[in-house]
Amino acid sequence: TSIYASQVEAMRKPLRQMFAQKTADFYVDIIGSYYNAMAERVGQTPDEFYAAHPLSIQLGMQPAIDAVNLLPSDNRGSVQFSEGSALVNLFDKADISTPLHEFSHFFLENLKGLSQASPEIAADYDTVKKALGMEGDAITR
Repeated sequence: TSIYASQVEAMRKPLRQMFAQKTADFYVDIIGSYYNAMAERVGQTPDEFYAAHPLSIQLGMQPAIDAVNLLPSDNRGSVQFSEGSALVNLFDKADISTPLHEFSHFFLENLKGLSQASPEIAADYDTVKKALGMEGDAITR
């Protein structure tokens, strides 16, 4: 088994703790498809692409206070980026849309980074930014 495949499979456990099996499996399929497609797009194996852009999922209690606004937090999830890796946090208020929302931040951040090395991916990134109504590179939602 490849490192990529075992890491993607490891994401199934926290997702199944929070969601029905079919929902968790759906999200794992999305992540697996993302790694396969992007690896092919940049001429890498899925293992190589995962090594450069690792993702993990953790379940946790939501923060009691929003650190930015100092108000009670109703966050359902978050994603933290650190040196090329990403950690998706799913909080106790997460609903069925939360993983896809947080994964989208991960996908968009990777697309942004990859756009610097490929004119084709840069064009894709511009298309996505336009569709989302983004100005510049700020990901605000």
